[in-house]
Amino acid sequence: MQPLLKQIARWMPTIASLGLLCGLMASLLPIIIPGELRQSHRAILRQLENRHPSCITLAEEHVRRHPEDCFGIALAAESAAALYRHELALKHYRQLPEDHGRWEFLSAFGQASRHEVASRLSLAEKFYRQALHLNPHHKEAHSRLGHILQSSGRVWEAEPHFFQLIQMGVCRGDELLGMSMTDRFFRKDDRFEQAGLELNPPEPLMLLGVARRAIQQNQLSEAEQLLRQVTASRPELGEAQGRLGRILSDQGDAQAFEVWRCGLPLAAQQHPEVLFSLGLQASRIHQDAAAARCYLEALMRSPNHLAANVQLASCLERLGHSTEAKQFAERGKVLAQLETNLNLIRFEISETILTNIVNANRKIGRYWETIGWCHIMQWAQVPQGFPKETYISTYPMVLETPFANAQSLNPCRLLDRSSFPWPEWPRANANSPRHESNLSGSGDWRLQEIARQVGIDFQYEEGTTEETRMNHIFSTVGGGVGAIDYDMNGWCDLHLAQATPWESPLPDIPPTDRLFRNSGEGHFQDVTDRTGLHETGFSHGVTVGDYDQDGFPDLYISNMGKNRLFRNLGDGTFEDVSHSSGTEGSEHDWSISSVFADFSGDGHPDLYVLNYSDIPSTAAKRCYLKNGEAAACTPDLLTSCPDRLFLSRGDGTFEDATASSQLTDPNGRGLGVIAWKYGPDNRLGLFIANDTTENYLFINTGTSGDGVPSFREEAVLRGVAFDVDGNSQASMGVAAGDADHDGELDLFITNFFNESNTFYSRRPDGFFSDLTRPRNLRDASFKMLGFGCQFTDLNTDGWPDLIATNGHVDRISTDGTMDRMPPQVFWNQQGRRYHEVPASHLGPFFSGKYLGRGMALLDWNRDGRQDIGITHLHSPFALLSHAEYQPSSSRKPLVIELVGTRSCRVPTGASIEIQAGNWRAHSLQTGGSGFIVSNADQHHFFIPSGATSVKAIVTWPDGSRETWDDLLMDSETALIQGEKTARVLRHLSPH
Repeated sequence: MQPLLKQIARWMPTIASLGLLCGLMASLLPIIIPGELRQSHRAILRQLENRHPSCITLAEEHVRRHPEDCFGIALAAESAAALYRHELALKHYRQLPEDHGRWEFLSAFGQASRHEVASRLSLAEKFYRQALHLNPHHKEAHSRLGHILQSSGRVWEAEPHFFQLIQMGVCRGDELLGMSMTDRFFRKDDRFEQAGLELNPPEPLMLLGVARRAIQQNQLSEAEQLLRQVTASRPELGEAQGRLGRILSDQGDAQAFEVWRCGLPLAAQQHPEVLFSLGLQASRIHQDAAAARCYLEALMRSPNHLAANVQLASCLERLGHSTEAKQFAERGKVLAQLETNLNLIRFEISETILTNIVNANRKIGRYWETIGWCHIMQWAQVPQGFPKETYISTYPMVLETPFANAQSLNPCRLLDRSSFPWPEWPRANANSPRHESNLSGSGDWRLQEIARQVGIDFQYEEGTTEETRMNHIFSTVGGGVGAIDYDMNGWCDLHLAQATPWESPLPDIPPTDRLFRNSGEGHFQDVTDRTGLHETGFSHGVTVGDYDQDGFPDLYISNMGKNRLFRNLGDGTFEDVSHSSGTEGSEHDWSISSVFADFSGDGHPDLYVLNYSDIPSTAAKRCYLKNGEAAACTPDLLTSCPDRLFLSRGDGTFEDATASSQLTDPNGRGLGVIAWKYGPDNRLGLFIANDTTENYLFINTGTSGDGVPSFREEAVLRGVAFDVDGNSQASMGVAAGDADHDGELDLFITNFFNESNTFYSRRPDGFFSDLTRPRNLRDASFKMLGFGCQFTDLNTDGWPDLIATNGHVDRISTDGTMDRMPPQVFWNQQGRRYHEVPASHLGPFFSGKYLGRGMALLDWNRDGRQDIGITHLHSPFALLSHAEYQPSSSRKPLVIELVGTRSCRVPTGASIEIQAGNWRAHSLQTGGSGFIVSNADQHHFFIPSGATSVKAIVTWPDGSRETWDDLLMDSETALIQGEKTARVLRHLSPH
């Protein structure tokens, strides 16, 4: 904190500092002070300069003798402040006259500084605002007030003060980061916090800062309690009100939300966070136009509110404002990229990161910040140096733009707010919702790990030891699983991917992928060597599909390097056709997974290959933990590698149609992929779960005359690019299924530690809503790092539950969290909410901790219930089988296999509805699910036992519909396109 007399110097330019004041007194005092006061002032100044306690005594005596001497009163205040006599200092500051000039300013600034030192931040804020009203260009007042607002989490209110500083030439990293409006990067001042919380009552602004951090750490009960304290004492604080409203909305308690809304004071109603919370609630009660109004109002006040840009884009698209929606979507993407780079620059100053920040700010019209970051590049002496061309081209725009955001690039200008209504809030039910979590009567959850017992002894070996594991990102992904009935005997076999020591030459007998044949008699046998499956690559994803439509499933293996396609010859052996088919890809592509699906609509499966990064640059990149140990690099430091689309020619060969199909992904590092019908027609699209960048949703817009499909990326518009808060998450696995029996495809995404998984619920209009919090799926996953995941009805109650396998990517995470983690199961409570099932209900395997990776579904013993295969790093493969079969009096299994004839044999994009009396259930045939695995292509239902008739209605990928009546329960049944009679493959029996 600068001495008061430095502040006097701002009003009296001849005085620059306390030391200079003492040196100049002899010449200045005859001019500005009557002669009889000269000696007294000099005496006080001499002692004040040395911080000698006598300065207070002299100053007090001077004020007693000369009570009208403003300069003497100021000296008395500064003397008391210098020796930490804050109350005495405040007394003298209050004695300065209200002259609407220098003395009133000094009074306000002095009181603000004393309250700030004492951590009475509400009072400090009040007086700094008074000081700035008197002197709007005072740099120190802007800086201190901006710091207080930032430290209490009020980033929107802090931004104008940092902007003023930048306009006045104070352009350092602190000001630029403070101006960035990045909601997740507000400051923490330990001194403020400790002293402020010790006050009685505690300082509200510090309670708000603590609440904001609690929200970031997902401690929402604590945050709600703190926010209620803050809003009770400072109800006008829009930041606190908005955060509280958001928590209440996420809880799904309409009555509590309505009480909060009705109690909002006028001063808080216009805050962007309040408006955003209102918009989110309006969207949840299906008032899209009203939600758009709230989001638009928020963006008029805060144009760089990332979540509001993203949510408004989706709202506008649903309402038919496509042109405007695309502009908000694009702004949201740029803001997300900017936020990523602003986070990185806090830890590493690099030319690439700084260039990205400069370009992103310029792209969205934040010209002042563009110039500021150009200066930072000059100061940081990055190799590229000062970006002269960018500076020269941007500087005229700064002169023409007095605001932080150029209005010409703000998409809000395109819309008339008044054309969108405000929400019409329904009367809330007086009874708060009850969320039952009692597992009694919910069925049998027990699963037994039986892999070695049934003959599967396998462990993925990526070339590291327990001491060196996960020291490079190549060693963190793991191996996949393919559920494949390769010999078509009706019993599901397993193909398990294997790796090699990538940093050293292959051994004489290299490890290979393994194929385990299911005998149908309760055990598996390793038949790899006799089937011709010789795969020695560093393998990840395993994709099963009948690419040549001969009725025998083939295998595609995604590798670090060239991929492999193995054709099933139908005689129990495979042939390597990778090169001849044209699907092996580049030796420089690090492929993670893939999916077979007919994107062109010609009846032949095409192949989409998910690539992560460029192998040579990734192999050379080395990263380390704080303790110096080698560790996997974060994805944003790696050069991404574009995915590939291989179109089938129908003769067993493929052509690379990536560019011609407009499947561009310049920043994607995909880990999960789902093929299904996302658009309003029957064409197949793609959902890509990306690692740390926004997800992609490629809508298939049609096939050209030469048979090439075209795609349009719409993830932001459809609501699946980011989570509800606009976060680009580190997405890993994707589970796809109909969670609530509405016939729509819902998506469950596993994410990074401290992010939580994400649940996207698909609406009837084809858009998605992030319902992670309302579905109770956030808290239990927040401290997990998820990979493989699946929808499956584990307790046979007719509703698809969720299962996920977890495990870190660091050997020991930097905050001390152990990297091995338990798998999790979430009970689907009739499509409304999920509840985590305790490990004690599931079996011993779930009490263990693992580095879980791939997870596939199969019914290995054909009892009608889906079992689970899980791959791990540094632990053996696990096969989880249901406990001993106990016939249920309430549900009967029915397993359906769909077989296409006019469409592909594996009819990706088909859907099936089962009707039994008034009971309905849906299942959807997707390509891909989970993480680097292929599930068995079966649809499992559990029919109420009282049903007397079961009907199936199938919608095939080409849009045609067929119905089968009187299906047999307790059976495996094939429904073949064009055949009127269902084929019973097997009567299910206990095992």
